[in-house]
Amino acid sequence: MLDASWPREGGSAAMAEGSRRFPPPWRADRIPGGYVVRDDNGQAIAYLYARANEAEALQAKVLTADEARRIAVNIARLPELLGKGERN
Repeated sequence: MLDASWPREGGSAAMAEGSRRFPPPWRADRIPGGYVVRDDNGQAIAYLYARANEAEALQAKVLTADEARRIAVNIARLPELLGKGERN
């Protein structure tokens, strides 16, 4: 059970606000079985798993390769859409 003082000073929540950043630009990279979205430092932000065709995707209950690609590209565009694009 968590006590009332959680998160503590300097704990994970404070660290997340201060030092946990995902610098743009983000990119969508093809990996075996899907895509990974990475920030400028190479930190993985999201994994999207997919199958090559619709029948396999439906059977495995995952995305098709095209759906995964489109979603990954749109996630990678979020900093640009939110006005936090490349640093000058």
